[in-house]
Amino acid sequence: DNSYRIAEVQNDVEVTVYNGGIGLVKEIRETNLSHGINNVKFIDVPSLMDVTSLRIKDINNKAVVLEQNYDYDLISSEKLLEKYIDKNITLVLENGTIKGKLLSIPYTSYGQQYNVYYSAQNSFILQTDEGIMIINEPIKDIIFAGIPENLATKPTLSVSMDSKSAGKHDIEFDYLTGGMNWNANYVCVLNSEDKKMDMNGWITISNNAGTTYKNAKCGLCNNYGKCCGTAG
Repeated sequence: DNSYRIAEVQNDVEVTVYNGGIGLVKEIRETNLSHGINNVKFIDVPSLMDVTSLRIKDINNKAVVLEQNYDYDLISSEKLLEKYIDKNITLVLENGTIKGKLLSIPYTSYGQQYNVYYSAQNSFILQTDEGIMIINEPIKDIIFAGIPENLATKPTLSVSMDSKSAGKHDIEFDYLTGGMNWNANYVCVLNSEDKKMDMNGWITISNNAGTTYKNAKCGLCNNYGKCCGTAG
């Protein structure tokens, strides 16, 4: 089965945050696999993942990993145009539309050139039924048939797995990611005799890794290797 399986829901998530800006993440995701080769997409992974630290396994050893790829080529107007070279698009102009195969795009940023005139040396070139056409008119919109397979709307981990059995599988994967940190703050109040005090402490965790971890068990480690929580 060459279709993609989606492993989206995070289960049993553990995050250990180091105050050097790194997080160690362990999570389990459930997915349905058919017998044989399966292509699985793990979406909602952090954009700052250290791919070299990634470890993936089937908890029950009913499937093995054959190949893994981190898809970080995220969609944008420029990349979408580049991926549509030699494919059909529709240009919406002031007085109608033009359909054809995209042969060339302006060499400067589409976003900067939006809705302006192009010179003959810097224009969209289409292969239409009437022939090759250089577009020297203001372009209001561009219509694409869909999103190419090699573009992602969010960072995605694509994994090829060989499964011994069909059904539900629990897939565990661990990795390091940047964008995480923590710090501690304390407030102390002395009594009127300056002999006793009340102390409150707060831990603030920042997560700029590029994804969220719902209901995660959390541990903390400092630069001296002292840990508490999941890492303890």
